[in-house]
Amino acid sequence: MIVNYEKGIDKLLQLLPFFAVISVVLFDYSMVNANKELYVNHHYINPGISIFLSSLMAYLPDLIVAIITLLIFPALIYFLIVKIFQSSVPILWAVFLSLVSLSIIENFPLREFLFNLISGSYDKNSLTNNGRFPIIFDFPIPQFSTLWCLSIFYFLEKNHIKELSLLKIILISFFVGLTFYVNAIDAPFVIVYVLSIFASSFFGLRKKGLFLRLFLGSIIISLLSISALSSGVYSIPIDTTNSFLPIYHLVVYFFIPLSLIFIQYLFLKIDPYELLLRFRHVYLLLLSEAIVVLGISQGFINLDFQVLNSRIIQFFFHAYYYVPVIYYATRSELFIVNKNKSNLLIQRFFIKALQIFFGRHSKFFIVPLIILMIIYNTQEILL
Repeated sequence: MIVNYEKGIDKLLQLLPFFAVISVVLFDYSMVNANKELYVNHHYINPGISIFLSSLMAYLPDLIVAIITLLIFPALIYFLIVKIFQSSVPILWAVFLSLVSLSIIENFPLREFLFNLISGSYDKNSLTNNGRFPIIFDFPIPQFSTLWCLSIFYFLEKNHIKELSLLKIILISFFVGLTFYVNAIDAPFVIVYVLSIFASSFFGLRKKGLFLRLFLGSIIISLLSISALSSGVYSIPIDTTNSFLPIYHLVVYFFIPLSLIFIQYLFLKIDPYELLLRFRHVYLLLLSEAIVVLGISQGFINLDFQVLNSRIIQFFFHAYYYVPVIYYATRSELFIVNKNKSNLLIQRFFIKALQIFFGRHSKFFIVPLIILMIIYNTQEILL
């Protein structure tokens, strides 16, 4: 009998961070009562599906609520994100990026925690009563809405749109169009992303039937979205003072990943067809976020950047933008494109930096960072 230790280690790496957080969170049983309350008092458009699901929780015993909201839903979200990342990057990076995507505490971002911890200025009292634990444990928003959006993304990533039957396109279109009734803040990203997939699939189509299926799906999404927007009830005044995107957002989430991909393409032997086709979802997500951000900054989409930047689904997108960089940097062999001998030294330096940061030596700083993120997510009890 041959035992596959490598797969066992991969499973262990996936399980340990999640259950480390869960075991600590479950000690705070007061969260169960909080999750039985209607956690949708503040919204832009009435999330009817989320409200209905939340109202059902009021009739369930505390133990069932605890199992669903503190264990089942967070587990589904965590392992779904890990599975998405693991299809392109090594398991350690998949776990790291998943924790980055989910490490969100209201009014106390991860970067502020790390800075305060390193500088020695950490103050536990800086945590607000509404931000003691990661928002992934808040039900139904953003917990259920995150699972909803991630499921749509996972389905479209694993299934080529041109191979979907009419029934599947109709079903996925209905789920996408109903996103406004789950969480209207996440809806623009999901809807623009899916419509961009449909639009990009129109190019090179030779089958009239597929064109009609995609066109029908686009109509379904558009009609449901228009219906939600036209009947939306704004329960809070929308703050338009934060209508400018922070510079670090543009640099870290747009400029750096795109620049690294471009440099890799220049210095490494990379198949351009693979680069475009394999990571088409990354570019479509970047395009979708750029469209939404432009719509907000120009006043076409009435949202506040401060609210928008605290969404789990957007944190996932931002981590996902780095997948092509990590994928090519962690390949077993890196081949330099030696087009100009004068740049050979720069190329070798760049390759060496990639190997140190993303390759076999990356575990020496990723593991400590994973531990720090576990501490960050459980600091209310541990610190």
